[in-house]
Amino acid sequence: MNRPAMLLCAVAAAAFFGGGFLLRRDVRERNLEVLPVDMVVSPAAETGGVGVAFPDGLVQRRPPAGTVPVDAPADDFGPGPDEARRAGEVLVNPSPVTPATVSRGERVFRAWCACCHGAGARGDGAVTKRGFPPPPTLFRPEARALRDGEFFHLVTHGRKDMPAHAGQVAVDDRWAVIRYVRALQERVP
Repeated sequence: MNRPAMLLCAVAAAAFFGGGFLLRRDVRERNLEVLPVDMVVSPAAETGGVGVAFPDGLVQRRPPAGTVPVDAPADDFGPGPDEARRAGEVLVNPSPVTPATVSRGERVFRAWCACCHGAGARGDGAVTKRGFPPPPTLFRPEARALRDGEFFHLVTHGRKDMPAHAGQVAVDDRWAVIRYVRALQERVP
């Protein structure tokens, strides 16, 4: 490469990098806004507030008819023994009594229940070895006498030291666990 061409390349590179250095913007500053302000910085709508997006002026929309919110309880029962009795009278286990359902119930029981209740449902799970109060065995007469709806309520809402499992265990899996525990109760006198 000849000398004038090298000099021209050096000047072009210096102008390019020097111009870039001189023209660089402060990253703490906002960008140049060329769109209308409402498109760049949209006003925040407040839940339960009034807005202009819909003809009725409501910001928070009503859910479509027949839908169930993802965080809604699977039943309309509150916590407590009275509600558990009511659940026992109203709720019926929809899970079929099949080997597949019992097998699914066993898998869910081992994943979510065995840590406290033990693999054999005798109240001797791993957490009881570390100071957590042991739950009662699921073979005692009171546990056997629970109706499936009461059992479902207990798993859903919890009782005493047992926390609610509605957020961790799906509705169908709770019913399958009940089928599995009933199968265990039939095997153990």
